[in-house]
Amino acid sequence: MNFTEDWTTTHTELWMTHLGHLRGVPDGHAIEIGCFEGRSTIWFLKNILTDERSRLICIDTFEGGDDQRKFGTKLDKLYDRFCSNIDECNLADKTQVFKMESVEALQRLPGLCHDFIYLDGSHIAKDVLQDLVLSWPLLKINGIMILDDYGWNLDPDRLNRPQPAIDAFLDIYSQKLEILHKGLQVIVRKTE
Repeated sequence: MNFTEDWTTTHTELWMTHLGHLRGVPDGHAIEIGCFEGRSTIWFLKNILTDERSRLICIDTFEGGDDQRKFGTKLDKLYDRFCSNIDECNLADKTQVFKMESVEALQRLPGLCHDFIYLDGSHIAKDVLQDLVLSWPLLKINGIMILDDYGWNLDPDRLNRPQPAIDAFLDIYSQKLEILHKGLQVIVRKTE
């Protein structure tokens, strides 16, 4: 496999704690917004979505974000690298890739049928809030949503960070969710 970054390994213990009950669930379904090279995609498919009928919807433009370009992340041929990594693990048949903006892809998906959603797309607050609001109706009751980069602060402009959007979402949807973890990532369970 060909990876240039590892933003996954530090979170896998936390993910297993909150997603482990979904391991091997028949016909499990999930969404990943922001797939980059596929490292987290592969982890979810090998460790949680293990039933042969389980599927992961992968949403990414594979162009990288402004923050990745600004801070020097290598982005050449990102989509090819993602596909190659997924193919090398024989997981292509368990993924459905939407190579487009998340706002467009999320509006195409059926509601209340996903066991978990991993949100790690744009870091710009307005984009994060839009992804949260559009993906929430797609999550099953008692489904888990993982919000990445809550503590990300490389950009000095707070509106170019996920935290303000996540905080607003948690406040507005507070009666419909339970916060399971709040640190570098925020993990919530949908209660209604």
